[in-house]
Amino acid sequence: MSDLSSDSEERSNQEIYSSDSEDEQLTTQNKRVKLAEEYLSTLNKEDIDDTLNSNLLESSNRLNKFISDRVAIDSVKSIKQRLPLTHSVLTQPNNERILVFSSKDNTLHQQHLSTGQKHRLPSRNVLCIATSPDSSWLAAGTANKTIDIYNCLTTPFTLLTSIPGFKDSVTSLSFRQSTPTALFAASLDRTLKIYSFPASPPDTPSYVETLFGHQDSIHSVSVLRSDVALSVGCRDKSARYWKVVDESQLVFRGGGRSKIRDMIDGALDFDAQGMDVDGEQNVHRKQQRGFVEGSLDCCTMIDEHHFLTGGDSGFISLWNIGKKKPVFTSYLAHGLHYHQSETEGIIKQPRGITCITALPYSDLFASGSSDGHIRLWKLDAQVKSFTRLTEIEAKGFINSLQLVQSQESKSTLTLVAATGQEPRLGRWAKLPSAQAKNAIVVAHLTIKS
Repeated sequence: MSDLSSDSEERSNQEIYSSDSEDEQLTTQNKRVKLAEEYLSTLNKEDIDDTLNSNLLESSNRLNKFISDRVAIDSVKSIKQRLPLTHSVLTQPNNERILVFSSKDNTLHQQHLSTGQKHRLPSRNVLCIATSPDSSWLAAGTANKTIDIYNCLTTPFTLLTSIPGFKDSVTSLSFRQSTPTALFAASLDRTLKIYSFPASPPDTPSYVETLFGHQDSIHSVSVLRSDVALSVGCRDKSARYWKVVDESQLVFRGGGRSKIRDMIDGALDFDAQGMDVDGEQNVHRKQQRGFVEGSLDCCTMIDEHHFLTGGDSGFISLWNIGKKKPVFTSYLAHGLHYHQSETEGIIKQPRGITCITALPYSDLFASGSSDGHIRLWKLDAQVKSFTRLTEIEAKGFINSLQLVQSQESKSTLTLVAATGQEPRLGRWAKLPSAQAKNAIVVAHLTIKS
């Protein structure tokens, strides 16, 4: 009898305990539901729909910001330097706007955009700079075959480590636009290296892997939110779309059209058999006939399915990863350069595209050359063509471009450009001081409502 009574008491105690826990869970759930209802009651139905739609579009990793028609230039400021600039970026740690730039005097500096306070950083021979999406990391690629990693949460920035392992100069860097982030580094040794970063400094990054495939130096790399990257291989005239997780790559070849090449690439379609995809066949055929694309020098991703490339022929090409050939090409996007020869007379040369950048997942991008202007372009809604919007004066070679959205206001954009009398990676050309300035150009843009 005592055993039976003890068993019944234990069961009753368990029932009482389970009922109490269920009541607590119901009470907690009711509180959450009540809080959610109170929050929703403060919002309009239209606001909720807009928020859900915007979140859905952002998660789709496709172009979803159509802002180019509403962009206006507010002001343009030029910060002069002594020697040609190789790169410049704007970073925003702790809601402060700080310029970081390198020049051919082998120095790297940071400068507060509003106060003008300037600090010299210890890196030497810097060719490229990149900042993480949360502005806590800064990476500087050097001609010394290393990447210097800085902590941006200190004033001035603190050098954490220097990453070796390259066989030649580091020419381009790009952070993945997610947290925790990863760094993609391109080099003249024809490789692309990936480094994984911790959530925040002062922990140092770790090596992930090396990607092989290009047959010539890599001059530009671009990454967005996903584990995919885009790079161009200079005179191998190819753009490679790297699927890191799948350990595969897609190869897109520039350099003009030919039926044999189209047949080899498997792209012998209506457009590839002589029809220009932008519609103005006769005019562009005549322009294209005289100039051959010798190298692809710069690239940028629009979204995970579309990207842009530029090269020494002055062409800007729009690509879709589902097609082997460009869906649209703007020929001689920055015009021609006329050179007087003693034997040949006037020689026409295209102005090569030195850099190109896009605001991620938007229809706005910018390109630079050596014609004295930065050009802003608008993509159409179907991402099948683009047209020129306006120009911003910037004398000299445009050695880097960055389009960044303000953390304080989503309706404010900043365009940062590094200009110089000489190109970024060499001294094979030099413009006279009347045609070129060594400066950082900062243009403030507003998105009108």
